[in-house]
Amino acid sequence: MTDFLLRAAAGIDDDGPFKNRWFIVKKGVLADKGPLAAPPELPPGFPVIDIPFISPPLFDAHLHLSLTGAFDTEKREGVSSLPRDKALERILGLLERFRSLGILTVRDGGDPSGLALEAAREAAKAPLRYSKVLPSARPLVMKGRYGSFLGAPVASLKESLKVVEENIEAGATQIKVIATGINSLTRAGDCGDLAFFPDEVAGIMSRCDQDGVPVMVHLNGPLSRVFPAKHNLPVSVEHGFYFDNSDIARIAAGDTFWTPTLTAWSALLEHPGLGEDKLEVVALTDVEHSSEVGEGIESGCRILAGSDAGTPGAHHGDGFFAEVNALLRCGLTLAGIFSSSSAYLQKWAPDQCSPFQKGGALSFLGWKWSPDKKFSPPDFIYSRGAWVSSVPNSANSD
Repeated sequence: MTDFLLRAAAGIDDDGPFKNRWFIVKKGVLADKGPLAAPPELPPGFPVIDIPFISPPLFDAHLHLSLTGAFDTEKREGVSSLPRDKALERILGLLERFRSLGILTVRDGGDPSGLALEAAREAAKAPLRYSKVLPSARPLVMKGRYGSFLGAPVASLKESLKVVEENIEAGATQIKVIATGINSLTRAGDCGDLAFFPDEVAGIMSRCDQDGVPVMVHLNGPLSRVFPAKHNLPVSVEHGFYFDNSDIARIAAGDTFWTPTLTAWSALLEHPGLGEDKLEVVALTDVEHSSEVGEGIESGCRILAGSDAGTPGAHHGDGFFAEVNALLRCGLTLAGIFSSSSAYLQKWAPDQCSPFQKGGALSFLGWKWSPDKKFSPPDFIYSRGAWVSSVPNSANSD
């Protein structure tokens, strides 16, 4: 079905939240839209579809396609050691599943061998089958510091810039820098050593600016230890545990996006291998991070929903919906989530944004009830002129 009138009781489109709106779709393209109080004139027999709530497609802003969310070490190592053809097949299977859940774009955090980059190329050949990947290629990791299993270890700014240039040439849509360590499981508030000095990160960002490529920075602990007041902030900050009030105010005052990855951490509360002392540290850190994210929401930070899927306990697909619900509990609204996603995609992946623009190919998700309290996978998915899901019941215009 490529021609129909869509009537939505409520939803979110390019203008933000709305109630009682119609959309005319012809050959998969949005021809017109307006209020239900002023219905359009249609030829007799034109299909009419009623959906209670609609939204743009979903965007998981932080995940790791090459990793599995299993706690079990053998399972994780089994995935990491797959032959390249099998590993690529596994990732493409994930991208099919993402599409079936309405997550039509994912931003990958990279891997040492460029698997996600290769998957992005393959997925682009079949956009009606796979979700789109925004690949980081090989993340920058300082030798001897956290993250060697994720990216390309470097020992200097010169080496970093060489990897940046290789990544950009290979087709990376963003450059990821692992600037700090990770949270301690034995001491709440300990976020590991600094991996890159501020001037090194600034140099990396300056090089990326030359090609218009955004930088996403893995950062925990005080913002100022990586970004002093005189330095510009990156396009996005990932995780952001143990930010203080001034850090949050600084992010809110600028254009930087913050991807908190709440549930990837809280999932550790279910880790069967952690003892009571470590679980207590996990719980303390979880409460603190949720409080900081809530403050960031109140302050107007632009929050991206990222599942961090592939880390222990964070699963691909399901982890995204868990993360959105965690953000809703912190005070963010669905409109806020879609607003940040739209702003990021409009700037850095324009072919994936404005799904409700007149004259453009329409893509939307539909629910049988409003998902603003408990977010769950959509009941209906329409993308690029085709129903990815089952087709809703339709009537005919008089």
